[in-house]
Amino acid sequence: MGNPEENGKLPGKQVYGVHPFYMFKHAANSWVGVFHNLAQAQDWWINNDYASGNVSLSTISTGGLGDIYVMLSSPKPESIIAKYHSLIGTPVMTP
Repeated sequence: MGNPEENGKLPGKQVYGVHPFYMFKHAANSWVGVFHNLAQAQDWWINNDYASGNVSLSTISTGGLGDIYVMLSSPKPESIIAKYHSLIGTPVMTP
């Protein structure tokens, strides 16, 4: 993730990266977002079981310490996205 502290200028030296973030509808009018902040190499698998409607998520990492941010219930998905952007910053135009 780009970090202005790397050289003091936006968007930072590292423009490209992975932001493992997902949202799901928890109840009839409730959204939840989850952001995994980990700098190590990662693999993610999403399995959709169309027959049952269940979705499973599996992940593995090469190591390191990470942070998991959970953005709790909100009636609108846009407010979850706003919370996510408050953590990582707003998108920048790539060169």
